[in-house]
Amino acid sequence: RDTVIKLAKNELGLETIERSVDKSELYLADECFFSGTAAHIAPIVEIDHRPVGTGEIGKITSALQEFFAEVILGRNPKYLDWYTFLAKSQILNSNS
Repeated sequence: RDTVIKLAKNELGLETIERSVDKSELYLADECFFSGTAAHIAPIVEIDHRPVGTGEIGKITSALQEFFAEVILGRNPKYLDWYTFLAKSQILNSNS
């Protein structure tokens, strides 16, 4: 969650407001997505059989997916300080 919030601000200039959301607000949303450790950024294109926005992945969601992938794959040097690099010996010793 924190990674997505920071990417939204740093890369897209979007501020995040964390609050409870009524289901009716989701029906009117232009875009929606889930984020999580396993899901990364998963677009939501339909809620209760109703399309979200155009019913396709939105521009913001798509951009965040791309930025997120660049970060987790180590392709964006701007975020290398988010990593903890291990020496090869540390990795080998942990497998013993």
